[in-house]
Amino acid sequence: SVSRARRDQHFSVSGGEASALAITPDGRTIATGGADGHIRLWNATTGRRLADAPAHSDGVRALRFTSDGKRLVSGSADKMLRVWNVGAGGALEYRSNIVAHDDAVTAIAVLPNDQTLISASADSYVKTWRLDSGALQNRVHVGARVTALALSPDGRVVATGDSEGRVKFWHTSGGAPIAFAGGAQDGTVYALVWSGDGKILVSGGADRALRYWNVETGRLLAKIPAHDGAIRALVRAP
Repeated sequence: SVSRARRDQHFSVSGGEASALAITPDGRTIATGGADGHIRLWNATTGRRLADAPAHSDGVRALRFTSDGKRLVSGSADKMLRVWNVGAGGALEYRSNIVAHDDAVTAIAVLPNDQTLISASADSYVKTWRLDSGALQNRVHVGARVTALALSPDGRVVATGDSEGRVKFWHTSGGAPIAFAGGAQDGTVYALVWSGDGKILVSGGADRALRYWNVETGRLLAKIPAHDGAIRALVRAP
């Protein structure tokens, strides 16, 4: 199940494991993606299910709302990206499909302009797309399975984590790599999150530790043994 910060509020996600989650910018609606390929929308206050759509032929791995909350992008183990309209009351309507990768989509991001979509995949590529048309704008070969992706607060830089424990930085415009002296850790990187000012990146992964990186210098600021198992997700508190 997926639980909100309120201890008395729970969401019973039917259909198996919940493998992806996104929240609208206004905090009113939660989207979950399941191993069954379904996307479900929920009222964040009441826990009432608003929609249940058979979205993909394999598990949903990533979800992201646009900044206005009116569109939802999903990525799946079926290698596809799909764009959905989110209507009044949480109605979910299929909008478009992108044949995106040669392996599972593992992470997605939408730039602040709501016109550009970035996807990462186990096929070792990060790709940039026009959200409205689905046209491919750029692709970058990372060199290993891409397992995490995080967009900087200003939308100018994307950080990737991969199966070889590396964290890398790329310009979202053009996809050029950015020199970064840090970013090595033991085992797969599963999660990345930026600080609100864009100066620090936090990574977590198979080695169960949190690492805080100075983005400008690449210096490791802190390593925290955080959990007894792999760290799979990170989120910045408001």
